[in-house]
Amino acid sequence: MRLRRVPAVYWIISIGLAACTSVTVFRLAAAADARARHWGTLASVPVVTTPIAAGATIESTDFEMRDVPESLLPQSSVVLEPTGLTAVLPIWPGEVLVEAKLAPAGLEGPAAMLEPGERAVAVPRIETTPPLGVGNRVDVILNLDAATTGGPPAIPIARAARVLHVSEAAVTLAVPAEQVAKVAFGAAQGALSLTITSPADWGSGAGGSYGDDDSAGQDAIDDERSEAPVADEAQQPPHGAEPGDGRGADADAEGSAEAGGDPAGAN
Repeated sequence: MRLRRVPAVYWIISIGLAACTSVTVFRLAAAADARARHWGTLASVPVVTTPIAAGATIESTDFEMRDVPESLLPQSSVVLEPTGLTAVLPIWPGEVLVEAKLAPAGLEGPAAMLEPGERAVAVPRIETTPPLGVGNRVDVILNLDAATTGGPPAIPIARAARVLHVSEAAVTLAVPAEQVAKVAFGAAQGALSLTITSPADWGSGAGGSYGDDDSAGQDAIDDERSEAPVADEAQQPPHGAEPGDGRGADADAEGSAEAGGDPAGAN
């Protein structure tokens, strides 16, 4: 038996479906428009796809261009052509490549990782040097002969210095310019030890000195430098006499007595 279509019911149902579809489309469009207003326009930026270590050179395979809402971009300026630049900090997948984490073009290795006011200095690795990696922080300890300097045998001269490079022979550190002379002196004397610093202790003074201990370290270095000249001067004999020989002084005394004796005795 064939069902007969009722025109009134048919049109009511058709109009209802059309209305529901229009409402759904309107809501979807409104939601998309709201998201667009919230996130802003999209920008094509380089996004890291593989971990990049500090000091590494950016390769074209380390990132890909993606459309990212401008409202989600970091405050630092985006580097649109990062290939060949050096990372100054570790960079992880999903991060946008920005100037704050990349060295200027032409800088490589430790030189690219130095911050304003810092100097790079190499410290010899010894058997007691702990395992280190680029980006670690270390305290630099100056070891002196307590019997010679009269002070403590070990003095911290730099705190939370950043490790820029590690080789079999040396560890290259970034230290403030005002501390580099002390660290270089200790390195030349083979009198330095390195201790790994906890990230919780880096603080705002990372890479600096130990404050009150700083003057003690300088005094110890000055004592070490002046020790040899002072010892040599102490060993030099008085002018006109040989060490350990008192006969020259006795002869001078006798001559003085004779010259100042009684004139009557001379007659």
